[in-house]
Amino acid sequence: MPWTRRLREFVRQSDWWLFASPILIIGLSLAVLYSISAVRAGGDLYIFKKQLVVAVIGIAAALVVSAFNYRTWQSVNVVLYISMLALLVLVLLFGQRIHSTRGWLGLGPLSFQPVEFAKLVLVIVLGGYFARRARELNRFAYLLQSFILAALPAGLVLLQPDFGSAAILLALWASLLLIIGVKRRYLVGLFILGVGGIMMSWVFLFAPYQKDRLVSFIFPSERTKSQNYNVRQAIIAIGSGEISGRGLGAGPQSQLRFLPEAGSDFIFAVVGEELGFVGVSILLGLLGLWFYRVWRLLFRCRDEFASFVLVGVLVLMFIEIFINAGMAMGVMPVVGVPFPLLSAGGSSLLAHLILIGIVAGIARQENAGGYQISRVSAI
Repeated sequence: MPWTRRLREFVRQSDWWLFASPILIIGLSLAVLYSISAVRAGGDLYIFKKQLVVAVIGIAAALVVSAFNYRTWQSVNVVLYISMLALLVLVLLFGQRIHSTRGWLGLGPLSFQPVEFAKLVLVIVLGGYFARRARELNRFAYLLQSFILAALPAGLVLLQPDFGSAAILLALWASLLLIIGVKRRYLVGLFILGVGGIMMSWVFLFAPYQKDRLVSFIFPSERTKSQNYNVRQAIIAIGSGEISGRGLGAGPQSQLRFLPEAGSDFIFAVVGEELGFVGVSILLGLLGLWFYRVWRLLFRCRDEFASFVLVGVLVLMFIEIFINAGMAMGVMPVVGVPFPLLSAGGSSLLAHLILIGIVAGIARQENAGGYQISRVSAI
């Protein structure tokens, strides 16, 4: 039958390592969230169950997305971009405020964070734009256009206010520019523009608690000790895990509520406490394997749009991992960025699994010989 033949081709052409590592990381996340929910929350497994349901839906979505031609995303990137901006405006008008940030839209009993899907959309939109204009970005007009594409959603996110996510959107754009290569004077101008933007945001957009976090990070002292409480508890948790960890459900920092936001912002610290150096090494090893597979795919890639999407995904994931792990170790300010695939949060998990599905779709078509011959000279 035709559908059975197509299924066999799909199985044969897919790079299953691109799915294996994320699924194992999600399994580790669920184990940690279960330990936190079962012990710390007095047996309330709501967060664990919610994450499990989203994981099943997200893995299914990733498999479906990987079966489609990746160029479908390029053909609808204008619709995706306009929809993204509309959602970010809606969340400012009607969003739910949690932890001083208006970043969630409600859908009946459910809620989601549009900014997590904005990251996904920006990877696709910038991938399409740079694929068309990569060799023309030394013309200031095209460079400015690409900046506007990233600055519009970043500005809307900053109004929530969510400085961490806004910075990630702009860092994604800047990283792609560095990889492409633009004139040095443009880079200097962008740096000055970035510093000016931060100063303006500090005066007009940053909430008082955000200013306190940044001040306490840059100038730690006894006076700012209360602002650094989360970070100090995270560092204690990681250090107490030593080699093999305290065991799932046996970490005093996470289980006795000394560590706030244990399942989301500081879940990396929980892994360090309960599973120790061994658990952290396994987590980073799984991530390293996935990055290696995508990196290899990038160098085999013969399509400009696919190349930029792959670079965008790598950059996005690396920035988020670096910021979240850095928060837990005290080398980055606390800005509320989730750890990809690990932190509790259905929006982040679903968005990242869709991105993984897009990457797997590119790999599948590469294995099937489905690329059009064209290559980005800068990569």
